[in-house]
Amino acid sequence: MTIRIGFVGLRNIGRGHARRLQAMPNVQFAAFCDRDTGRLAECREEFGDVPCFTDFDEMLARVSMDGLVIAVPNHLHVPMGVKAMEAGLHIYVEKPLAHTSEAARGLIEAR
Repeated sequence: MTIRIGFVGLRNIGRGHARRLQAMPNVQFAAFCDRDTGRLAECREEFGDVPCFTDFDEMLARVSMDGLVIAVPNHLHVPMGVKAMEAGLHIYVEKPLAHTSEAARGLIEAR
């Protein structure tokens, strides 16, 4: 069974997760999302012809995937995580999950 994974945030941490997941035979990259188009071009060169987006909502609307790696600035973890789970995705959120326990509960309740 192939698992289709998307990524949002492709600096050092996000790209590191991509490198580790690339080594798994049952993982296929579904999409990359980052505000930096240069970073997206670098990822395409490193990982192959993967659909790239600068708009998170557009990626969620246009790409079929099973899960999402969220490696963006901390204040975006909860809103992006909630949107991804509302879209039916499994998520991996880089630490910290949220800035407050209340925000973390909101993310957990979104599932």
